[in-house]
Amino acid sequence: MRSLLPVPLEGKGTREIEALPSYLARLAAAHGVTIGGLFRHLLDDYEGGVAVGGALGAQPLAASSRPNATAERTIKVLARGGCESEQGLRHATFLHLTPALARSPGTYSRHLRWCPGCLHEQSVERDTAYLKLCWFLEDLRACDRHHIVLRDTCPHCARRPATGRWWPSFSVCPRCEDPLDIVHSSDQLEHDTEAYAPDLLDLVAEIATRTGAFRAGAVNRYVDQVFDKAWASERETELWKKLPRDECLRYSVSDEPITLPIARRIAFRLEVPIVELLRGSAPTIQSFAFASAAPLPPVMRPGHRARVIDSAALQVGLQSILESSAEPQSLRQVARLLDASVGAISYHYPNLAAEVVRRRAAFKKADANRRRAQAKKAVVTAMVNWPADGPPISKKALLRKLYDQTGLPKNLLLAEIHSSWST
Repeated sequence: MRSLLPVPLEGKGTREIEALPSYLARLAAAHGVTIGGLFRHLLDDYEGGVAVGGALGAQPLAASSRPNATAERTIKVLARGGCESEQGLRHATFLHLTPALARSPGTYSRHLRWCPGCLHEQSVERDTAYLKLCWFLEDLRACDRHHIVLRDTCPHCARRPATGRWWPSFSVCPRCEDPLDIVHSSDQLEHDTEAYAPDLLDLVAEIATRTGAFRAGAVNRYVDQVFDKAWASERETELWKKLPRDECLRYSVSDEPITLPIARRIAFRLEVPIVELLRGSAPTIQSFAFASAAPLPPVMRPGHRARVIDSAALQVGLQSILESSAEPQSLRQVARLLDASVGAISYHYPNLAAEVVRRRAAFKKADANRRRAQAKKAVVTAMVNWPADGPPISKKALLRKLYDQTGLPKNLLLAEIHSSWST
C-alpha cells in the first residue's frame, strides 16, 4: 500500500479540533487529487479502500463525521496510509458517542458549515483553513468567538461548495473561486447562548481527548441514580418538577434509547454538564434543589406528538375515493386529500391502501398504452401522408412535426419513429 503524506490534524486535543470531512479534503488536496481519487489511486491496495471511496461518494461529505460504519472504515483505511493515527482520526468524528447515544435525524448537519471569521484567522495564524468538528452539530448555529452565524453557502455565488471537486483551500469557494472568509454586517448575531450551544462545545472538547467511546447506557444509569437518591430521601416530587415523572421513569430503564437531543434536555433539567451525564458516574448534585427555574430553550424542547387519527373517518374517506369515478390518485395524493400520512393509511387499512396503489398503477399502465398507441398511429399516418413534393422525410423532421401537432412526449414519439422507421 502506498504511504500518504503525513498531514497533521488541526486543533488536536481541543474543542477546535478539525472534522474528518475537512481533513479528507485537505489530505486529497495535498496529494493533488480529489477525495474520490485519493481512495481510487492511492488507497486502492488496502482491502476495501475503493469501496470506502465509493461509500463516501454516495453520501454528503458532511456525513463522514457522523457515528456510522462509513466513518469507521474510512478511519481504518486512512490510518493504514500513515497520514495520521487511527485514534487521532477518531477524535475528528462523533464515533465516541456510540454506543452511548442512539442516532437521530437533525442531530448532525447535512452540509459543510463554517464561520468566515475563523477561516480568516486560521489562514493568517496557521496558513491552513479548516472546518471544526463542532460546526457539524446542527444545534450549534453560530460561532461563540466571532458572534457570526455559520454559513453553508458561498456569499458570492450563493451555492454550496461542490465537495467532489479538488478543494485546495477552505478560505476559497471551489465553484467561483471567490473568498469564503469575508465577514458581512448581516453575519453578526446578537448574544444568543442557545445559538452558541456551550454544552455542545464542551462535549466536542471531551471527544477530542477521550481514549475510548462513552459506554452504552451511561445516561440511563445516571438518571436511575438520580431517581434512586430522590426516592430514598422522599423528594421525588421535587425531581419530577424538573424532569417529568414519565421521562424520569422511562429514561432510567437501561435499554431505553437516548439520543443527543434527549441527553441535552436531561442535562439541562438536572443542571449537570452533558459530559458528566454521558460518563454515567455518580451524580454530583445531591440536594435536588434545582436552583434554576429557567424553561427549556426552544431548541431542546421535545417535538409535539402526532395527532390521534380518526380511523373510522379515515376508512370512510378511503372507501369514498375508491368508489369515485375520478382519475385514480397515488397513495401520497390520497393521504393529502384525507389530511393523513401514508404511514397512517398503510397501518390502519393496509388492504385499502394496497387497492389505492393497485388502481393507480393500473391507470398509469393503461394511460401509457393509450399514449403509445396514439403515438404509433400518429407516426404511421404522418409517414404515409408525407407530401411527395415537400422536403425529404427524416426522423428529425418527423419528430418536429408530430411534437407540434400531438403534444406527446418527445421520448415516446422518438421511440415509435425508430420502431416504424426500421419496419
